[in-house]
Amino acid sequence: MYIQACMEFAKSNDIKPFDYVLTPRYKGTKCLLSQVEKNNGPIVSVCLAFVRDGKLLNCKLLSPERVVPDIYDLNQGIAGSPVSIYIHLRTIQVDDKSAFDAKTVLLTEYAWKDSVLREWESRLRYPNNNTKQQQQQQHNRFSKLEVCRMAIVLNHILHVALIMMVSVVLSFGHVVFLIKICVAMFWCIATTHTIGWLANQSSMESVPFETGIKAAITFVSSFWRSARSRIAEE
Repeated sequence: MYIQACMEFAKSNDIKPFDYVLTPRYKGTKCLLSQVEKNNGPIVSVCLAFVRDGKLLNCKLLSPERVVPDIYDLNQGIAGSPVSIYIHLRTIQVDDKSAFDAKTVLLTEYAWKDSVLREWESRLRYPNNNTKQQQQQQHNRFSKLEVCRMAIVLNHILHVALIMMVSVVLSFGHVVFLIKICVAMFWCIATTHTIGWLANQSSMESVPFETGIKAAITFVSSFWRSARSRIAEE
């Protein structure tokens, strides 16, 4: 299990295992730094807290209540409960790329992110333990950005529709065919997402069809492990 592997990795580096975040992929960061032209300048570290109905969605990794919000969860706020996103930012100074220890620095940084989310969950789960002044101080740390949710959704829909329309019209010159493609794509994505959600009880839609594909892979992987276990016992 990947979460367990992350916890073991943290222990092997004398770091307390994280409850809310996975371990960082420091090798990728080192690779990205090698492409930066300047030797100095900060890296921006970001920690997001997703809150809906007074609950932290990205709570503990092993919690059954944990929800990793995707585009479907965020857009549900139009007709249901909105998701508030609190963004924590801080910088990591890189004075010399050649001497930058990405592994140590990022493990320390992820320990900070873990503490941030732990504080969020504690405040939300036990609001009576916080005075009104403490609650106000917590919210004063953030600048509220108001957005038009309907405009965002329409932007997504129109963007996809425009690309499909131009492509089909230029290729085939047939509007009826364009309509059929739109309807077919809608039902394909809706069907695979619904089946995947029912099978895995979660939405994982970063790209079209991802929820259905991941649910199928999870089912096959689970079936294969069970079969191997039965063979080993025999």
